[in-house]
Amino acid sequence: FRETWATHYTRSVENQLDYAHVPFVHRTTIGRFASGRAPDVEWNEQHIFWKFPGRAVGHIEYRFPNVWQNYLSSSFALTLSFVPVDAEHTELYLDSHRRSPLDRVPLVGAFAAFLSERFNRIVLAQDRRVVLSQWPLDSTKAPHEKLVGSDRAIRWFRRRFEETAVDAAIAFPSRA
Repeated sequence: FRETWATHYTRSVENQLDYAHVPFVHRTTIGRFASGRAPDVEWNEQHIFWKFPGRAVGHIEYRFPNVWQNYLSSSFALTLSFVPVDAEHTELYLDSHRRSPLDRVPLVGAFAAFLSERFNRIVLAQDRRVVLSQWPLDSTKAPHEKLVGSDRAIRWFRRRFEETAVDAAIAFPSRA
């Protein structure tokens, strides 16, 4: 599914890069499963990679400038893409990827897809409430924000955003 948020795409991206918010913002959904231990984070010029200590499977990857993927298991993953509409709006596209023999059974697969979409909409709504309350809309124009140790990925994103001097036509396309 897709939805439009009334914010600059940097805010939307940074929300997904902030692992520390999960137990708080999502305490009634995915936050219940968040480990108290911070994930191991690696990065290079094009992506950030989170591996969770103590978990044999699953990791999260963010590919600059706008694709986030959560590999929950070898048979289930989520992809979230952030598409700038203009300086004040971002479209988010969320897709679930499942590989299960049960998905081949028409009603079972359709029901699993329905439940997955409903749950993902709830989780994303929890994020949206927080993201839409942040100012300024463009997080790279927020020098007053104090980033702490758990914000390493956000720092990386902001530095990468500035280094690449993202083309204004990409960051703020007109509504043609």
